[in-house]
Amino acid sequence: MLPVSHKELEKAFRRHTTSGDGDVGNDSKLLLLVYAVECGLKRMLLKERNHTSTARLADDDLTHDLNHLLKKLGGSPKFPSIQIDRLDGRAEQVSVDRLHEALRYGVRLTDREKISKVVRELLAWIREGLQ
Repeated sequence: MLPVSHKELEKAFRRHTTSGDGDVGNDSKLLLLVYAVECGLKRMLLKERNHTSTARLADDDLTHDLNHLLKKLGGSPKFPSIQIDRLDGRAEQVSVDRLHEALRYGVRLTDREKISKVVRELLAWIREGLQ
């Protein structure tokens, strides 16, 4: 991850949240909201630790695993394992750190509604935490 400031993370959180608003049936919009959650959680970590840059975070904080970041902030994991449809037609469980890849490449998520709901709840929680 490129080192970024707390201000850049907060701007990215707000930009991705705004860009992803609307119908989250669209993979691109849901992907932006997932990225917004990741930026927001990392911004909250910086705030909690009184750091101004991600350069001060440990390697295990620089992850796409949103449940891991939630645990670091004292929260409980919110994302179930993600079920995707593989190329051979079989379903496969993947961890939340693969969610952005599935959305980026258009892999079908079988529990899209549940994921969308969790993402929206986390966005609201992060907004409160950043005030």
